[in-house]
Amino acid sequence: MRNELISSENLSDRFEGFIEVNAANKKKVRGFINLYQLRWRSTKSEPNGEEGWNVFPRALPALQEYAQDSTDVRVTLSGNIRLDDRQLWDIPVLFMMGYLNAVQYTQQESKNLGKWLHQGGFLFIDDGYAAMYGAFNKSAKALLKEALGYDAEFQRVPNNHWLYHCWEDFSGPPSGLDDANLPLELDGRTPRRIPERYPYLEGIFLGGRLAVLFSSKGYSHAWGQWPFVSPTQGGPLDNARQLHFGINIVVYASTAKGSIIDQNKARVAGEFQRK
Repeated sequence: MRNELISSENLSDRFEGFIEVNAANKKKVRGFINLYQLRWRSTKSEPNGEEGWNVFPRALPALQEYAQDSTDVRVTLSGNIRLDDRQLWDIPVLFMMGYLNAVQYTQQESKNLGKWLHQGGFLFIDDGYAAMYGAFNKSAKALLKEALGYDAEFQRVPNNHWLYHCWEDFSGPPSGLDDANLPLELDGRTPRRIPERYPYLEGIFLGGRLAVLFSSKGYSHAWGQWPFVSPTQGGPLDNARQLHFGINIVVYASTAKGSIIDQNKARVAGEFQRK
């Protein structure tokens, strides 16, 4: 009875997210989540004219639409936020994407990121070019190393991790741009294909909780670009499986023990008990 009374319906004016999972059916999730995109600085725009932090502007809107069609979670795209914003401390989940350019950051931003992650925040980083040794990939990892120090230990996320089973079941990370074999024009003239394939995702665990999920598979490209790939380049491509995994990311980040939302649930339950 108590769990039924502690509902997400009346908490949207208090928290940035509150997601509940039906214990009898993991596919039945409900609640709300405000999704924020991390806004970072680079010295130049990407080849498609977009700023690096938002190189695929259709990616998160596609995930939002798919999540709302597939679950009872109200997903709101709440804009972008920098790591020096005071609002950071209340946000449970951040999405960070990049393509070719390197991430620039200040000491204060890296300090805030480390503190936020330790306090229960979840950061998903996706290299939209699927280039593990590219400038974005390397500089984003450098930011995490400065933010977390010795705690920035990158590990392969095991395929039996709850991330792959919390909503939809996966045997491991679904294919991304690294498996799509699409020609990409880096300079407007020379098509190149992504040669690397990464059958794993990396993560940073803090106190046993997966706090950072790092993808070198180009999921943001899949979410935002694949339906619009021209037939001459082998498209359009079906991105349903990649969007399914995007929902898994949101559900895991919102329900993991020790996460900001989990702490908020405990706080609400404690308030209910005292009444």
